[in-house]
Amino acid sequence: MARLSRKEIVTATGAIDTGGNGGESFDRFSIDSRSIRKGDLFIAIIGPHHDGHKFVGEAARNGASGILASRPPSPPVPDRLPVFEVPDTHQALQDLAAFVRRREHLKVIGITGSAGKTTTKEMAFHVVSAATSSYRSPGNLNNLYGLPLALLRMPEGTETAVLEMGMSSKGELLRLARIAGLDVGCLINILPVHLEFFDSVEEIAAAKAEIFEEPTPASTAVWNRDDPLVESICRDLACHSVSFGLRPGADWSAGAIKEQGLEGISFDLLSPDGSEPVHLRAPGRHNLENALAAAAIGGACGISLERIAAALERFRPLQMRGACTTLPSGVRIIDDCYNSNPAAMERVLDWFSGLETGGRRIMVSGDMLELGSGEEENAHRRLGKQVAQSKTDMFIGVGPLHAHSVEAARGAGLHQSFHFATAEEAGEYLAGQVHPDDLLLIKGSRGIRMEQVIRKLDSRERCGG
Repeated sequence: MARLSRKEIVTATGAIDTGGNGGESFDRFSIDSRSIRKGDLFIAIIGPHHDGHKFVGEAARNGASGILASRPPSPPVPDRLPVFEVPDTHQALQDLAAFVRRREHLKVIGITGSAGKTTTKEMAFHVVSAATSSYRSPGNLNNLYGLPLALLRMPEGTETAVLEMGMSSKGELLRLARIAGLDVGCLINILPVHLEFFDSVEEIAAAKAEIFEEPTPASTAVWNRDDPLVESICRDLACHSVSFGLRPGADWSAGAIKEQGLEGISFDLLSPDGSEPVHLRAPGRHNLENALAAAAIGGACGISLERIAAALERFRPLQMRGACTTLPSGVRIIDDCYNSNPAAMERVLDWFSGLETGGRRIMVSGDMLELGSGEEENAHRRLGKQVAQSKTDMFIGVGPLHAHSVEAARGAGLHQSFHFATAEEAGEYLAGQVHPDDLLLIKGSRGIRMEQVIRKLDSRERCGG
């Protein structure tokens, strides 16, 4: 973890140190009073729903060794606790992270895109850790709260940091890039997601382009040549750039592509330095895109083609992001529960329809969120029709918006279509319906908690009821 002295905290944030002798340095930083451990500096963030200042007392009782706040704690905390006062605690959190990044001698990689950020981050981490002491942002700490915390949690001695970068408003990626001081920025794709926050995909593209807005002479842009919107942003960048994709002219590409169902996809990794065979254990063409992005990042970091290929072969999909599991009965589950949007659904449904199975193909889909109120019903109706036109045998829709999907699927001829209000209800129903050799794809936006379907299925089999 990054260790900051009291003097460095004052230097980084402009804070007023109001005293207290409980700690001279801090190596853990938290904005959640419930997760405080002894020695932590609690940062009282004022967020959209909560004011951290209300939880300063709880943080102190839970063992915090210092408080960073924008007003004096009320009621007062014990005299032993150092209290650092700043005008804006959120800005101070970002300032602390930027200070740590610039204090350490390391290379920082930032990855953004509409889909595949986390998987690409994990693949890129596998690649760069083959050659350097590396760290990647944990979980989905990718916004203006999460990314600073990710940097502050970086272990000492890190040489390369791989950071996921998300956004839901104009200007957010630019601020993240400034905090992180990117050496390599990667833009995977631009899709019509987060339309709850933007009026058009062109506005999304403009916001994503901010990752490259302030390049340094030594920075490198890594970008997807197959995505027209990405190419329009990146073809005339002032900094050094490296492209990936299957279109002619990509610096990193793939040949001899052979999909192997749930066993993944094999291909020849084509680079400026030659080619290497790869068997990627993450199935689907969407994961080939992620792998090529990670390979291009590795190339931009000077890692050899042989090490990049070997690292990609070692990668395994993450839980809730494409991991495959088989229940004791033989039912196979593709766990893609973490996120969903129309473009990603279309790609994964096309892949799912081509998989071989001795049983039925069952699509279990939760509501796609953040589409914008004008698009929600239409997008879910289109999904229902797409499912009916695919090789899916049964369709389970979960959440209020999927009432439209199920209605559309039935109207298009897929009568084995059923709607449930919650993932728990869908799981209870499926537990009594699935047969050995059935293949289930479970996907949905995080807010629908589609992992509960898998838990219900697994619990029913392992507990015998």
